[in-house]
Amino acid sequence: MDFRVILIKSPSEQYDISELACQVDFTDNINKAGVCTFPVVKSSVRPEIGNGVKITCEGTVYFVGNIFKVNTTHEDQIKVTAYDQLRYLKATDTFTFKNGETASDVVRQICGKMGLSLGQIEETGYTPGIRLIDEKDMLDTITDYIRMTLTAKKEIYYIKDVAGKVVLKNIRGSITNLTLDPESLMIGYAHEGSIDGNSFNRIKLIRDNKQTGKRELYIAQDSNRFKEWGGILQYYEKLDDTVNPEQAKAKADALLYLKNRVQQTLSVDALGDQDIRAGNMLHIYLPELGLSKFLLCTMAKHTFTNHAHTVKIDLRLV
Repeated sequence: MDFRVILIKSPSEQYDISELACQVDFTDNINKAGVCTFPVVKSSVRPEIGNGVKITCEGTVYFVGNIFKVNTTHEDQIKVTAYDQLRYLKATDTFTFKNGETASDVVRQICGKMGLSLGQIEETGYTPGIRLIDEKDMLDTITDYIRMTLTAKKEIYYIKDVAGKVVLKNIRGSITNLTLDPESLMIGYAHEGSIDGNSFNRIKLIRDNKQTGKRELYIAQDSNRFKEWGGILQYYEKLDDTVNPEQAKAKADALLYLKNRVQQTLSVDALGDQDIRAGNMLHIYLPELGLSKFLLCTMAKHTFTNHAHTVKIDLRLV
């Protein structure tokens, strides 16, 4: 297994420390920072806070980031933790977004302010209106816009770092040709179906109308689900006064569409493959569950050693 760990002290000072790192764990995420951890045998080349790290396997770049933690003890190994660019978006700030900003615009504005390198930023096309963001985590601000876009357009977008570039993509453009099944790459799996969390069969939204002084109520529900699930599972939200009645009704209907279902999670252990990356749509074939469809990979924890490349995968049934 040809995996490489490159320690970057500066553009002109880089070291291949692969032989000093016997195992590398890289957790690839969407909508939060990717993280890479590995032990390094003590030598004359020592990782330091802020140094760059690049991880490749069979020539494919899996991770580019910077060291945030270095743990040293009396033992002969140093433990290193590095994050990709999205870690810098955990800073808080205040923003005012006017009517025209989409999630795409927000990503460009925030990443530009933080000096991050941008890759492909797809246009989301939805503008939620004027928003004042006060002392909030920058990445949370971006993911809020992504969630609002999902509610309004029923389109799933995600932000992540790809080889040192921040990208914003629609999952429709992330479909792979890879199939995971028990007869090939899949080693094991765990599936759960649940309504004990983010499943709702009734949506109740309220809006205080400052002009009339009255409280307006918007309800969307599925009475058949009341019987099927044994009762009412209600989602409640108070809307601000920038939301008009048409938008409120549309939001209630959209939330029912998204939440009126059994929430399903699937975790898979598999042999490593370059297409198993967070944000990609992977074809999963599990006859025992009657499942044969493309699912969104929300997290992929890759483990590289000299002898093997394996991966633990979290999938969303969308």
